[in-house]
Amino acid sequence: MGTGGVVSYVHRRRHHNYYYGCDGYPRGLGIDTFEEIPRDTKKFKAWLTKKRKALDKEYNEAEEKERFNEYPDPWEHLYEVDLDKLSFNYMFAPLYRLDHMPPCDIFLRGIGVYDHYGVYSFTHDTPEEYRWPLPAPTPAISEDLQKIYSTNDEAQKKSGKVSEVAVDQLLGCSTQLSIREQVRVRLLELTVGTILTQPRNGNLIARNIIGLADRLKSMRLQMTIST
Repeated sequence: MGTGGVVSYVHRRRHHNYYYGCDGYPRGLGIDTFEEIPRDTKKFKAWLTKKRKALDKEYNEAEEKERFNEYPDPWEHLYEVDLDKLSFNYMFAPLYRLDHMPPCDIFLRGIGVYDHYGVYSFTHDTPEEYRWPLPAPTPAISEDLQKIYSTNDEAQKKSGKVSEVAVDQLLGCSTQLSIREQVRVRLLELTVGTILTQPRNGNLIARNIIGLADRLKSMRLQMTIST
């Protein structure tokens, strides 16, 4: 028997799965799937639009719609081309940005590698620009906070001195977590650590919570200013 592999195109949360009975390993089916995705921005957008339309047509014309999201057996390698989240996944683990795929050598280096949680991940030297998820957008700064910065900046220009203000003084909040906040942090650490040990779920959750700390800080900042 050959090495079985599955290529899954994810669109509208549906998995269009295609089974290949041989050459399913990364240097076979993995490279074939990789080479299908254009690296040029304009070509990628055109390919993405065409692919989505083709998958919609396939689903609408299918008589047995329940077959979608089912993975045929047996297989040893799974490659997911997620058109919803724009990620390239291997064995359920999101690795690369679909709209900015890495060169072939970097692509192959990151296939079949485990992180310290025992789940698939890209290598530590994979450039950030190719990694999924996409970088979190810079949080918007409220008008009130901009006025505070502007006022402080004008005062510095007039006095000719640099005014150093601690962040906690500027925002009027404590630098120490309360007992209640400490309990919440420990509970979150325990919960996330436990989930990350699950092979199929850990890597996906780890990718999704990247940047969460920055978002929480932004929310806390907005809440402090509003009060």
